[in-house]
Amino acid sequence: MSAGRIESVRIRGFRSLADVELSNLQNANVLIGANGSGKSNFIRFFEMMSWMLRSRRLGEFVERYGGADDQLYGGNSVTPRMEGELALRTDKGRNDYRFALSYAHPDRFIFGCGSSSSTVFPPVHRHFRPRTVPFLFIFAGTELRTAPTRLFRAASPI
Repeated sequence: MSAGRIESVRIRGFRSLADVELSNLQNANVLIGANGSGKSNFIRFFEMMSWMLRSRRLGEFVERYGGADDQLYGGNSVTPRMEGELALRTDKGRNDYRFALSYAHPDRFIFGCGSSSSTVFPPVHRHFRPRTVPFLFIFAGTELRTAPTRLFRAASPI
């Protein structure tokens, strides 16, 4: 039995990642981008997922990394809710996971939803102008393969 792999990921409202969607991911992918383009925050998202799912200590992760407000794109006044969506492929088939974390006082998160169904996220209002940043995603796998360049929409303040 081989380990599962991530087929696609969508992140909305996490740190500097306003809305990132990567699909058709291969066994190996690489993160390449300019300073401040979101590479570390993309990896940090998976670290947060690990804290949520394995150890069930999201509160400790939030406290360690600056509070809930710091985890939200532009802070909770701009983005009061972050959303994540993962599609995983295993020997048994495809598994989808979706969740939303909403800001709550005092500087913490509450789960808005967590499901394996086809939840559609409502649009998120932003006061930021999108810009396109080249971003090559490489995810650890069992063998190295060439990955095409992908684009994602980052955002910069108006």
